Amino acid sequence: MSFGYAVMRSANEAPSPTGEISLSTAIDKWIAEAEVARSARTISPGTTPATSLVEARNQFESAWKHSSLADRKKQNSEKISKSLSYINRMYRVNEDDSSTKPNAMFWADEAIHYFLEIQNRKLLTEALLDKAAIFLEIAQLGNNDK
Repeated sequence: MSFGYAVMRSANEAPSPTGEISLSTAIDKWIAEAEVARSARTISPGTTPATSLVEARNQFESAWKHSSLADRKKQNSEKISKSLSYINRMYRVNEDDSSTKPNAMFWADEAIHYFLEIQNRKLLTEALLDKAAIFLEIAQLGNNDK
C-alpha cells in the first residue's frame, strides 16, 4: 500500500464534522422546513423564526458554501432554485428595515452566479427577479404611502 493510497483512503473514511450534512439532504430539509413555515404563515417582519427553520437554513447555507460546483451541478436545478429563492425571501423579511439587505443580496447574487454558470435562462431570470424585488423593497423603504 502506497502512502498516497493510505492518505486517500483515510480521508474518504474520515467522518464528516458534527452537524455537516450533504448538499442534497440540506436542500430537501431546507425546502421542507421553509414550505411548512410558508403554509403556516409564521414568517413575518419582527418575529423570530422557528428554531427548526433556522437550523435547516443554517445547514443549507453551510452545505452550499462548502460544496463544489460539480456537487451543485449534480443536484436538481429546480430544487436549487427553490432553495436559493426561499433563503433570499427569508432574509428579505428578516432584514425588513435594512437599507442594504446584505444577506438577501448575498443569496440573490449566489443564485444569479450559479444559474449563469450552468446556463439556465429560465432559472437565471427567476433569480434576477428575486434581486429586483430586493431593490424594489429598498426603494420603498420609508416611503409607505398606504
